[in-house]
Amino acid sequence: MIRYNYLLLLMLFGLAACNSWLDVESDNQASDEKTFKDYTGFRSALNGVYYKLSEPEMYGRELSWGFLSVLAQTYEAGDVSQNDAYKAAVVYDYNSKDVKDVISKIWKGGYNAIANCNKLIAEIEAKDASFFPLGERERNLIYGEALALRGYLHLDLLRMFAPAPATGDNGAYIPYVTVYPTHYESALPTSEVLRLAKEDLLKAKDLVVQNDTLDDEMAYANRFVAEDSGNRFFSFRGTRMNYLAVCGTLARLCLYAGENEEANRYALHVYELVEAKEDSWDIYFTSSSDLNVSGVNKYVKAYNDILFAFYNKKLTEDVEDFTEATGKPKMLLKNAGSLFGDRGDGDDYRQYLVDWTIDANRSQKWLDLGASENFVRVQYALIPALRFSEICYILAETTYGSAAGNAAAVKYLEKVRGGRGCKRNIPESVSASTFKEELIWEGMKEYLAEGQTFFMFKRLNHPVLSGSESVTLGNSFVLPLPDDEKVF
Repeated sequence: MIRYNYLLLLMLFGLAACNSWLDVESDNQASDEKTFKDYTGFRSALNGVYYKLSEPEMYGRELSWGFLSVLAQTYEAGDVSQNDAYKAAVVYDYNSKDVKDVISKIWKGGYNAIANCNKLIAEIEAKDASFFPLGERERNLIYGEALALRGYLHLDLLRMFAPAPATGDNGAYIPYVTVYPTHYESALPTSEVLRLAKEDLLKAKDLVVQNDTLDDEMAYANRFVAEDSGNRFFSFRGTRMNYLAVCGTLARLCLYAGENEEANRYALHVYELVEAKEDSWDIYFTSSSDLNVSGVNKYVKAYNDILFAFYNKKLTEDVEDFTEATGKPKMLLKNAGSLFGDRGDGDDYRQYLVDWTIDANRSQKWLDLGASENFVRVQYALIPALRFSEICYILAETTYGSAAGNAAAVKYLEKVRGGRGCKRNIPESVSASTFKEELIWEGMKEYLAEGQTFFMFKRLNHPVLSGSESVTLGNSFVLPLPDDEKVF
């Protein structure tokens, strides 16, 4: 049994003053009845989940450029040593009090967000479509996003707190919570958690598709800006669980579960939809004039490629406060030169996302470079959670060795590499071991300081690589449950 102390946050933070999702005012002390008495409460509650997940304790730091990136050996050990939690985390000392505190906040933050999704789901299931201004479209959108977030969060908690399926361990490590309120839930086998997450995501996919059609340029081509009508709730679809994000998460889940054929099917669906809109979306930088390798208007997030991101307007301030204050680490990259210099891809655009100043090799993904163009500045608040490049990697991995042929697998990998400016071509006859190595190195470059590198190595049950260094994690891939969640 695992114990929960849930607090329904109600998500009423005056969100318009905090982030740009929705201009809805609300009362922090509002009762459930008042919160859900009209449609604005449902919008506010949903956006509040995103707001809390974008804070530093969750995806705003620890599950992106912070804790998970430290575990992936992204930063110099000596450089993180001034932060007690990261000093212990870089050597996988999970018994450290400071590391335990970070892990506890991740666990509780994830399950509190799930609790609020469950409350929202229960409330909206009891409402008729006529309750909402846009009827069924709006009801389904909110309902679908809440289900998708529930599946997404359970998947990430599983990827942290349970062994990867590749190890063959199908033990019961975390629960799958679908009701509110709840106090005790039994942990379920990994396969059952994955099944339930897939079930939520599949249902969500069918609910959000009505809103997120590919003919709706507002929903996709302008997915990081508001629509002209000023209705902010239906804008910024790239920072919400949109249709492509749900389908992409299904591909990620199936790959993690070892269901390669299904992973390929969902990834191919996303790929084909994006390919149909590639010219208007400009999903990749395909010409040298687009690369902006220097100056303030650099695409530090390569944000045209992002299918789903969390959003925090204070993100760059939080990063600077964390990295630059006296006595705190600068989070310098470890072996960054080897990452980009040892593969013969010196023209890789991603190398220009690193500040190569002496003693300051930092990722620029999280910095405000002072871009003068608003369409470039929009990236600064984004916390990448799912990229189109990952879809291409999934297709490459699941196509290699299949009936489609290895040439097709290489094509998917080259889709990313070509878009990032790499000139070195991978031969179509590449061996399985070399192809796997290429995929790993691509992931290390693409996900640098974003948190996904740790999950990649864990899924493959592969030693964590950093330059020529190799760290075998074994059981250290699994985060321990917080002490107060254990019942003896």
